[in-house]
Amino acid sequence: EKKKDHRLMLHYKDGKVVLPPGVTSLVNSNHEKEEQKNEEDEEEEEEENDEEEEEEENEEEENEEEEEEENEEEEENDDEKEKEENDDEEEEVEAAQEEEETDDKEDGEKKVCEGDEEEMESQDEVEIMKNNVSQDEIPYIYEDVPSSIDQLVTLFKDRSAIQCGIIIDRIYSCHHPSLSNDNKIKIEMLFDVLINYCLKLSSSLTLETMNIIDKLS
Repeated sequence: EKKKDHRLMLHYKDGKVVLPPGVTSLVNSNHEKEEQKNEEDEEEEEEENDEEEEEEENEEEENEEEEEEENEEEEENDDEKEKEENDDEEEEVEAAQEEEETDDKEDGEKKVCEGDEEEMESQDEVEIMKNNVSQDEIPYIYEDVPSSIDQLVTLFKDRSAIQCGIIIDRIYSCHHPSLSNDNKIKIEMLFDVLINYCLKLSSSLTLETMNIIDKLS
């Protein structure tokens, strides 16, 4: 704002000071000047004070906003940390549950397998008792090695799973590779026939066929 110029234009005439129109005394003029100057100083001071107060208020508002933002960030970080901890706890609980379920499943499968084995063994005992066939009634010497599934089926006819296993053991003993060089080829042929026979049985699995495969393996 442009300050008003309160200076007076004086001049002399006939040895006397001639005042400007409207000015009656230099003393009053000076006094008015001082008052006006004081008023201007006060106004300037008030303006400066107002500006300082406004700056302080603005600074306080900025500080408050910064504090609010910091508090919000801290709350968000706390929420994220708490969420991560909850997620970790949930993952641990789920992992523990999965491990427990896996253990229970393995225990169940183990019990089932043990039960199947016991059932197969019981069935073998029942078959032996039922047929009343002893191992001595199975030939000890087999001159030929079955070269096809049909020949093997003929040997196994009316035989239990245990007896089928005994027959294969005795055929192997009669044609052991250490007894003759030709026996190696015969035993390889026997193994091929047994594998094909087991594959054929596996196409229609029953407790009886599983028992036979178990004794031949």
